[in-house]
Amino acid sequence: MRGNFSKLQLHWKREDGSLFGTLAALHDHLLAAGEKPLCLMNAGIFNPQQEPLGWHVERGRELRPLNREAGEGNFFLMPNGVFAISGDQLSASIRPTQEPQEMNPFLATQSGPLLLHRGAIHQAFKPESPNKNIRNGVGIREDGSVVLAISSSPVRLYDFATYFKDTQRCTDALYLDGTISRCWLKSEGKPPSGDQQFAGMLAVVA
Repeated sequence: MRGNFSKLQLHWKREDGSLFGTLAALHDHLLAAGEKPLCLMNAGIFNPQQEPLGWHVERGRELRPLNREAGEGNFFLMPNGVFAISGDQLSASIRPTQEPQEMNPFLATQSGPLLLHRGAIHQAFKPESPNKNIRNGVGIREDGSVVLAISSSPVRLYDFATYFKDTQRCTDALYLDGTISRCWLKSEGKPPSGDQQFAGMLAVVA
């Protein structure tokens, strides 16, 4: 995706505060709103209450604050980071959480760890790691275009980062989630109902 980032949206709750929860529910909502969804994917890691664990900004509204706490698990494997679309929707960025986040984004989701930072793979990743999972993430190429990706089979974090770096030619990339991750494309028909529950979800619309 490049150019008009207004085609990229982030969703968590309906206006009445109820959760979308599934890709299928978000798909139906977008159609009812006159949108034409092309791709849907879960966004950042969330807690058991289905709340984004980190920063969550939709259409310029902050619904969850930036999380700079320490903890365990992938989200807290430093450096973690933020994927954001600028307030004027003209540019995308992925920045480490610990860097000053002096921006007023139109859209932002926080997760972790960073897969790539300025072309370098996260130093904690090991090519011989036994930990393999389905994984999804977002990357940015040098020309500013955005790449959404999900693995078709379980992979190591090192392999997933290498994919963004070598195959997609991204300079920066952020891990979004794993194991439970899902991605839907328009060519697949309607998303299955009763599928995995999420908090934030990314949508690419026509």
